Amino acid sequence: MTDDNTGSNAQNWGNYWQGRAASEAGAALVGVGVENDAQIAAFWDDVLNGLPKDAAVLDLACGAGSVLRRAKACGLSNLTGVDISPDAITTLKAAFPEVTGVAAPADATGLSDASFDMVASQFGFEYADVSKAATEAARLIKPGGAFVALAHIQTGAIETEVAAQLSDARAITDTAFIPLAKALFKVDMSGGSDADFEAALARFSPAQEQLLTIARRTGGLAEHLYRGTQTLYQGRIGYNLSDINGWLDGMAAEIAAFTGRMDSMRQAALSESEAQSVLDILTRSDMDVTPLDILTLGTDKVAWIIRAKTPA
Repeated sequence: MTDDNTGSNAQNWGNYWQGRAASEAGAALVGVGVENDAQIAAFWDDVLNGLPKDAAVLDLACGAGSVLRRAKACGLSNLTGVDISPDAITTLKAAFPEVTGVAAPADATGLSDASFDMVASQFGFEYADVSKAATEAARLIKPGGAFVALAHIQTGAIETEVAAQLSDARAITDTAFIPLAKALFKVDMSGGSDADFEAALARFSPAQEQLLTIARRTGGLAEHLYRGTQTLYQGRIGYNLSDINGWLDGMAAEIAAFTGRMDSMRQAALSESEAQSVLDILTRSDMDVTPLDILTLGTDKVAWIIRAKTPA
């Protein structure tokens, strides 16, 4: 993510992590379908099982700790997670109280030089300025240590699905369903004339049909918004208008936050030249790099595999 939208995206992800249970820790890609894939877990097990049990491991841009979950399962205990979202760190600590959690950007962690044997990242560091984040990762690694990352890849399965979800979220907003629903409730519940009600209904009905079409295709937020509004309207005699507006405003905020998250995920996907630039930065930081590789699930490209080591 760029410096211009870091704050808004941090809040969008903060809203997300506030709703995650400890049992879901690490699942930043819920709805995309690869976060907890067994093959990804096996990738990290292979990386982490080769480390001494007292190795210091940092999960950079950790979310709620996908890599740390695997490190703990591999018997490692000197574990640290850094994420820009304090809510992600709260969720991390709820699941793994013994892990050190730090709320900070991936490109400016504030941690000490050469303090980790392994800096790892799973769909994380690329959300920051990748040049700065790669430089920061190199700074944190001890002599003989390593950097290993799975990073979003352009045209891969995750980006393709995220682009579709982003389009659907924007389509919900484009219906103007929420402001038109609020206008209809206001006329109906504040004693407006029949003519005013009919006019508000005429404006609302096309948006309702558009939302229903999206809901039938996608479920999720569109279906929740559609069904929830129906329930409120059918039981409106038991609600205050302010309560109904509050629920609709909450849905608008959730849709906006989801849109922001999907957009940040799409923007985080690295082209081959961008991924190669990360290796170039690590090389300039005196690290020995491994050529770019691609992690696939079945026939789907899922991530760039970025690896580098610091000479002992």
